[in-house]
Amino acid sequence: KAAAPLLSSAFVNENFDFFSKTLRGVQQLKPRWKRCATLVDNQLGEALGQEFVRRAFSPALKGTTLRMTKQIEDAMAKDIEQLDWMSSATKEQALTKLRAIVNKIGYP
Repeated sequence: KAAAPLLSSAFVNENFDFFSKTLRGVQQLKPRWKRCATLVDNQLGEALGQEFVRRAFSPALKGTTLRMTKQIEDAMAKDIEQLDWMSSATKEQALTKLRAIVNKIGYP
């Protein structure tokens, strides 16, 4: 079963007809290019992701984005502190929640 989706069309079709169509109710086999892209992503996703980040998301851009995010969070904290319709206890809960945010920008 594990290799069947990687073999000739006859194997792929038989594998799909039984495991996907009969057992899971999937009506249509995905196009070959989508199956290939999924396979590559499943097998090489982390490595491809690292290469994409290396090419497209510089450390400087990450720093800029993190600074911008911090400025937004600081502005939100100021807004929360100045709200007159929110009780002190609720403000503290809102600020605690705001401080708990973990920014995952680009890569770890």
